[in-house]
Amino acid sequence: MQLVKLAGDILASATIEVNKLQTDRKKLEQIITLVTKRTGLSEIQSLSNSELSLLIDLSKGARISALARKKNIRRDTLDKRLARSKEKLKVSSVHELIGAMKELSFQHRSNPEQQAT
Repeated sequence: MQLVKLAGDILASATIEVNKLQTDRKKLEQIITLVTKRTGLSEIQSLSNSELSLLIDLSKGARISALARKKNIRRDTLDKRLARSKEKLKVSSVHELIGAMKELSFQHRSNPEQQAT
């Protein structure tokens, strides 16, 4: 009986994690759509998940050094991801994109109609 309960608990936990991942993926897709509409940067779809995640974290105010520690990644690795993102998006600075993402995030939260799309 305990084995069945343990298996059920593991399955329930896995289901919760899968749902979280699906929700995060939907949020990333919404951000991609919003950034593309706002900036015309369809190249944002060429970003890897890690590059996009980094830009999202930075747009929320995270610092690169803190992200490196949190993700257990070297600082220069994150710097390289930012450089690749900047190159892929053909922007003059990462700050330019982060500012646009902050603005989009604010508009998305304050406009419920956009959340339905």
